[in-house]
Amino acid sequence: MGINQGAWEFERLPSAGTIIVAQARDPNVLLRNGFQFRLRGTTQAVTIGGTTGGSGDLPMAGRLNGTYFDPARSGEGILVDFFDAGANKGVFVSWYTFDDAGNPLWLVGNATLAPNGTQVDVPLIVTRGGRFGPLFNAANVTRTGWGTVNLRFPNCSTAVMRYTRTSDGQTGQYTMSRLGPASGVSC
Repeated sequence: MGINQGAWEFERLPSAGTIIVAQARDPNVLLRNGFQFRLRGTTQAVTIGGTTGGSGDLPMAGRLNGTYFDPARSGEGILVDFFDAGANKGVFVSWYTFDDAGNPLWLVGNATLAPNGTQVDVPLIVTRGGRFGPLFNAANVTRTGWGTVNLRFPNCSTAVMRYTRTSDGQTGQYTMSRLGPASGVSC
């Protein structure tokens, strides 16, 4: 256990069981895995369950930046980057996947985040017509809407992505693991 800004910060938490927490100066403590509790008195027993979902998801923020993938689907994944855009906050998403013929397909998009939002819908586009190096001509690049992904983060190492493809209405969901934590950033 270490102290962070007057609150207890836990480096390792059990996936299930009970931990005992001593009094902290901050009455609201957000655990690294997304569970939140309020301390009452000098000691409080807190039961930690499995994974969270729905309203238990983490607020969108830069600490979730990174690359996520499903080990069962090696060769594809997403890159997520949260950013400030003036008074607003936003997210950029790249989904590295394949089209129906098996060709590599990079889908990209960005969206504005709702304040303290725990999920976001991101419209994705596919670009065509570009060429590598000196053959690149921006006038040849076309952008076509592909569909939408909905992202949420039940904890600091997991992204859940639902998608809807516009062309045929196909939908699906992937639960992805974070490749590694963002360098120098604590979740």
